[in-house]
Amino acid sequence: MDYRDLTFPAASRERIGGIQKARKRLAFERAKLSPFYQGRLEGVNADHLDQPEEWLKIPVLTKEELRTIPADRSR
Repeated sequence: MDYRDLTFPAASRERIGGIQKARKRLAFERAKLSPFYQGRLEGVNADHLDQPEEWLKIPVLTKEELRTIPADRSR
């Protein structure tokens, strides 16, 4: 049987983690600019977005809420 090591090298894991951390922060900052999230992100600490408990504080946009957004505001 041919065994191949499919684990990421440590340097790659660190790089991926760094990219994810930066992108979470960027997504959070952009969400704060959205009219939908105005006032809904006040209790979220942007410095702790890597902690699952903090990320779970961000409310999810539901299908019903999406349907209430006028078509001219969808872009």
